[in-house]
Amino acid sequence: MKSLKYLNKYLHKYSFKIAVGFFFVIVANISALFPAHLIGKSFNLIIEEVEKAKLNQELTYDHLYYLLAIYAGLLIIFALMRGVFMFYMRQNIIVVSRNIEFDIKNEIFLHYQNLSLNFYKLFDSGDILNRITEDVSRVRMYLGPALMYSMNLITLIILILYRMIIISPQLTMVVLIPLPVLSLLIYRVSHRINYKSGIVQNKLSLLTNSVQEAVSGIRLVKSFVKENEIINDFKDISTDYMNRNISLSKTNSIFFSVGFISCWF
Repeated sequence: MKSLKYLNKYLHKYSFKIAVGFFFVIVANISALFPAHLIGKSFNLIIEEVEKAKLNQELTYDHLYYLLAIYAGLLIIFALMRGVFMFYMRQNIIVVSRNIEFDIKNEIFLHYQNLSLNFYKLFDSGDILNRITEDVSRVRMYLGPALMYSMNLITLIILILYRMIIISPQLTMVVLIPLPVLSLLIYRVSHRINYKSGIVQNKLSLLTNSVQEAVSGIRLVKSFVKENEIINDFKDISTDYMNRNISLSKTNSIFFSVGFISCWF
């Protein structure tokens, strides 16, 4: 976590846009909760009108249709508002993460230019390229989607729990019972995902380094007639990289399945 403190300077640099994005996160979640309330009000309205009809032996369809049309219009308005707010939410936070990614890549490239020749002899080209591509991409995911979805989740949980407690505290407690088990399962699976992601990243570095060495030494490869060996080596590395990616995708699918099953029970 200490290494993440280095990124704070980028958060300060784009703090205004991030704050605007968080504002749209809150407003978008509030807009998302209103339709459920309106639908409940619509059903209550229908029940009330039916009860009145049983007592008065007549049902005023015009008044009922008028009120339902108002609720339907409000549903459409809130849906459009949520779509607009979510667009500006992503337009601020995700674009900021892209700008930070651009700044970090420039900083790393400038640092590479100041390094000595011994550094490039010690480390493979694939590792060096991987640092400025895959590693920076993971940083962008942390500063962009991870930050946005964390804020979105926290805001949504607070608003939903508040609304649920007002409606039924007992039912809210029943719903919250599976959360500790769900948290434990998600932690175990996410730990496995991080481990496999590291392996995939290393395999990608090895693959990139293999291609770079084959291209840079193409004259030697042809001189010693090593084309078939290079091709077979590349196939082996590519196949291993593909299998690791498939294994990671299977673990990711387990992650979503565990979340869905836990929520269902």
